[in-house]
Amino acid sequence: MQVGCDPKHDSTRQLLNGHPSVTVLEYLRQVTPDQYSFEDIVSIGYAGVACVEAGGPEPGVGCAGRGILSTFSLLESLGVRTQNYDLILYDVLGDVVCGGFAVPIRNEYADVVYIVTSGEFMSIYSANNILRGVTHFNNSKHRIGGLIFNQRNIEGENERVERFANAVGLPILARIPRSNEFAIAERLGKTLIDCLPDSSVTGLMRELAVKITDSPKRYEANPLSESELEQVVLGKVVNRPHSFLNQQTEAFEKPLIKSTRLATSKLKRIVSKNVLYQEPLHGCAYCGAVSVSSQVSDAIVISHGPRSCAHMAYNAVTSAGRRLYNERGILLPNQVQPNIVSTDKDENIMVFGGTELLKSKIEECKKRKPSAIFVISACTSGIIGDELQALKETDDIPVIPIETDGDIAGDYMQGALMANSEIALNLVDSQVNPNPMLVNIIGERSFYKNAEDNFKAVEKLLIQLGLRINCRYLSNTPVSQIREMKKANLNIQAFTDYKGRMLRNFFEQNFNMPFFDMPFPVGFFETAVFVRKLGERFHIDKERVETLLSAETERYFERVGQLKQTLKDRRIVIILYNRDIDWLLEIIQHLEMTLVKVCVMNSCSEDHFHSRYLEDTPVEMHYEMRGKESQIRAWKPDILLSTYNASEFGDEFFTDSIPYSPDNGMFGVLDIAERWAEIFDNSLHEGWKADEKYFNWYFGTFKK
Repeated sequence: MQVGCDPKHDSTRQLLNGHPSVTVLEYLRQVTPDQYSFEDIVSIGYAGVACVEAGGPEPGVGCAGRGILSTFSLLESLGVRTQNYDLILYDVLGDVVCGGFAVPIRNEYADVVYIVTSGEFMSIYSANNILRGVTHFNNSKHRIGGLIFNQRNIEGENERVERFANAVGLPILARIPRSNEFAIAERLGKTLIDCLPDSSVTGLMRELAVKITDSPKRYEANPLSESELEQVVLGKVVNRPHSFLNQQTEAFEKPLIKSTRLATSKLKRIVSKNVLYQEPLHGCAYCGAVSVSSQVSDAIVISHGPRSCAHMAYNAVTSAGRRLYNERGILLPNQVQPNIVSTDKDENIMVFGGTELLKSKIEECKKRKPSAIFVISACTSGIIGDELQALKETDDIPVIPIETDGDIAGDYMQGALMANSEIALNLVDSQVNPNPMLVNIIGERSFYKNAEDNFKAVEKLLIQLGLRINCRYLSNTPVSQIREMKKANLNIQAFTDYKGRMLRNFFEQNFNMPFFDMPFPVGFFETAVFVRKLGERFHIDKERVETLLSAETERYFERVGQLKQTLKDRRIVIILYNRDIDWLLEIIQHLEMTLVKVCVMNSCSEDHFHSRYLEDTPVEMHYEMRGKESQIRAWKPDILLSTYNASEFGDEFFTDSIPYSPDNGMFGVLDIAERWAEIFDNSLHEGWKADEKYFNWYFGTFKK
């Protein structure tokens, strides 16, 4: 049997009198699985040779390598190994360009690999690449049968091939001269042995056939490096400086920076912390883009990928709301039901490309009259090279591609940043004139249980100052509000974390939008400064501002005085991912508690730690809590605060969780402190921590 593994599907043409056979990929596309038959894809050619052609997709679309994988999967499922062929010859594409094309040289398929090369440098380069490919699948090291020299009659080619063969330790099994006889055979649609059996070249072919079938010796694959290859074949000494790469490696080995610098990069796009520091992926860019784009309330999100990706993204967006309702009976007031439509890419689409499928899905969605359509690509689209930008539209229903390609673009935050920027670039109207008393809110954490309460708290402050909110970018926001973002005279970013800084930098650079220099306020100090600075920014009467703050200030310190009776001098240890914790340090100071230690763990969403209390705070960066139990016990805390599960300490001391997104305003922090005071006042213990002891006793008794 001869299996052609090249998209040109011309490997077996001469065995079939010059007639092409049906390719496996054509067959897979047109026949349903219940009708598959081995005989349908096999043609019998000259001398009884069984012929199979893998084929490939249309040029410029799909993934030919994936097609090879599909071909071999079908051959296996139809029992090719049970056909008792004397020899199966896989005719493989010379350039091992991807894992798909490398399938035939893997151990489970090929016992011996023969490499055809000419004397041209790029042909030898490909031969060396095949050796490199074999080393990736080389369980038994000796699988190379040797080189077959396909001569081109160019100057110095014999010496080049011989130097290469000697360098990699392989024999040249045959030297096939350049001859018009091949063109004659091709024109007649026959093999050389069939139409010119007495030719000298035919004699060389017969000798080669004997070497291949007569217990051939096998050799180890020993590829050359690129510089070695150029030196051996071309006689050129190559010196490649790597100082830049070394500098980059050293930079990434250093601790994460603590500055507030913005990472805009030379890619002309904003990048996530994960992409900037080349960290392990924190989630999937596709999911990040879906979570953001689904916040546009009157748009449709087309997931260009398998149905499972859309299912995963939908559950990721809705999980917070479902979990809170099912576990705690809390109904989120702003729960988003993402309007996600999937193109349902399957194996055929992976091979032949999904552009036409995507076009039809876009037209189908347009009939529903959305205000916009976002197209977000999963991994499969990026792997096979589906072109999304060509489908971009700016008419009445804009079609906006966001090419995350699953996690190829980066992590969850990278996808969120890409969606934020693409939506703004394609929808915001730069010609809108600002209204002096309107503000935008940018970068809320929409999936946190207190997101809506935090928004309302800030909205209340703004209304009391005579201001109105123009657009929430993005939180259940219609396209009309996005288009008129520039109507606001000021923009307030909800958080100054990494994502918040990237979004601010993006809007400042691309839309010249002015930003307030504070995020949503948390705690007493930030709330007071937030209100006063807003009053100054909008020239609001100072007496009005101070009147607003005075009543709140009195209530705040009255509650602090009550809590201090219980919490003063209590020892507290903090272990957390959060980097902006002045609200927490502030209440500890106001309550006159004893701060023993602040341990900051590495965060996927932030790259620096900042505090106005830094000089008086014992901080340890890059902390790893596992294995530090004895150290934490030695600190003798009354309270351990952590964003990490600290259940291993049982009832030794009180542990409490730190909200990653604390409540805005003066009093949310006091609510947390009141929980601590209640524990100490009532000598309460967290009963669930005793569950393990209870079950150990119960089942131990049961066994006895």
